[in-house]
Amino acid sequence: PEREAERFAAQYARLPDYSYMIFFGLGNGLIADKLIQAKGEHVTFLFYEPSLTLFLLVLREFDITTVVQCPRVRLMICGLNDRYVDAMIKKGIKTENYRICTFDALPLYKQLFQEEAKKMEEKYRYLVSMVQSDVTTARYFGEARARNEIYNMRSVFRCNCGEDYEGVFPVDRPAIIVAAGPSLEKNVTYLKEAKGKYLIIAVDTALRYLVSQGVWPDLAVLVDPRKPEQLFEDENVQKIPLAIGTDANYKIVEMVKQKVIYVSTYCSCYNKLFEMVGKKIYTLDNGGSVATMAFVLAIAWGYTKIVLVGQDLALAADKVHAGDDDIDKHKLDDDKLEIEGYYGDKVYASRDYDFYRKWYELVIQADDDLEVINATEGGARIAGTVQMPLKEVVERYDVEPFDFEKTIKEMPLSFSDAQREDIIQSWRDSIENLKELKCNLEAGIQQTKLGIDLVQDGQEHENQIADIQQRVQKIVKDCDKMSEIYLLDSMVATEQGDVLGDLHEGLEDDADEVRRVFEKMLSYMQALYSAIDEVSAMFEKVIADVREMH
Repeated sequence: PEREAERFAAQYARLPDYSYMIFFGLGNGLIADKLIQAKGEHVTFLFYEPSLTLFLLVLREFDITTVVQCPRVRLMICGLNDRYVDAMIKKGIKTENYRICTFDALPLYKQLFQEEAKKMEEKYRYLVSMVQSDVTTARYFGEARARNEIYNMRSVFRCNCGEDYEGVFPVDRPAIIVAAGPSLEKNVTYLKEAKGKYLIIAVDTALRYLVSQGVWPDLAVLVDPRKPEQLFEDENVQKIPLAIGTDANYKIVEMVKQKVIYVSTYCSCYNKLFEMVGKKIYTLDNGGSVATMAFVLAIAWGYTKIVLVGQDLALAADKVHAGDDDIDKHKLDDDKLEIEGYYGDKVYASRDYDFYRKWYELVIQADDDLEVINATEGGARIAGTVQMPLKEVVERYDVEPFDFEKTIKEMPLSFSDAQREDIIQSWRDSIENLKELKCNLEAGIQQTKLGIDLVQDGQEHENQIADIQQRVQKIVKDCDKMSEIYLLDSMVATEQGDVLGDLHEGLEDDADEVRRVFEKMLSYMQALYSAIDEVSAMFEKVIADVREMH
């Protein structure tokens, strides 16, 4: 057993530090102990034991103290604490390490627990793909995301944050999330009946069709940095309160005549503003679509029953959305996956639709208190949901009327005109922070160039190079402390891509690898440095525009 444990651990000897290792099975703890001893101080582990009986036997018969007490180890045991296994796996897979994460099964576990092992590996691969998708999205939207984050600050004087609506709505009934799938056409009549009884949250692509049919959702949701403005050209659509991610298309936000509700942000500049009034914007962990954002928003507001309408997640023969909408029609010609349909038939989904379907299934499985009713009546089957027609849902709950739309519109705004100068000063502080970032990056660029010269010199400079690496690391940490670095990162994301993941991926600790890391860091710092003046100019424009508006 000792030699077998050493052999198993040896196959991961070259895995880099900062990796995350997930193993199906714990066994008697011997392999786990060898892995922990063999890996660096920044490697973290998760061991999932599918048999509670076996785990209790091991506790009684073997000493696994070193495994249990290691702060870098998480133990998940089926029937004990496995409810949180998805969250624990996801917690360790990050932007900077997703390319060096590992999933494996201890010897014989795949044979003994075939189905469980297969499901666990599928979860792992999906959760890695979620992070990879976030990286790809950040790279795709890049500069547009940063520009939206800054220019959407101009809406701060007609805004609320999601936190304002906690405990405000009656949650003794479901909330309805309306997406724009073709099956929405079947349910328009029943949405009219649901108005005033249930909170109706609609995605951006559904709004034009809903309004044309006389359906007025209580709230619209927009998250896409490049969502087409044509979706909001209808003046009636512009009258619907709008919940946004702070990086949503700022041109659409400016078109909307109603209040704006900031419901999700990754830019801490916003939370600096809301700290003035003792509030904080959510950072909602959504599945990457506007519908999944609406879904997690309803959960954040206290809903444990959620109805999905128009959430087809599959393609009709000749259309993508309800009505005559031509948005996203390219999906009809893209590669498709055959999946199980709502009625047990076969339907075809685009890859992103299938990604969202799997996200719903993971969320539903992980939350025993959550009941999701799929009233789509078409499209893909979503495992874990209750399939029920919307007509039946509307008739089932005998609840008192409630004016959700009025409640949303009449919520007192987060900021008053009296706070205008304080808010403007916060933006001026950001401009000063950008100047400091410029100085820090200039120093980092000089140090990195020096490191490259020393490596290319070919002489023995290990100590000097190590000192430079520490200085550059300190500069990077100092930059990361400033909120504005997020905006600079977004500005250069398209050009630079996954910088941190690329740096961690290197395995060889030789001159070529050290030079590669230095050159990558140099390119990254130079790009950040070049973006500072443009970001500063955007803050200046926001200040000028707000002064002009008031």
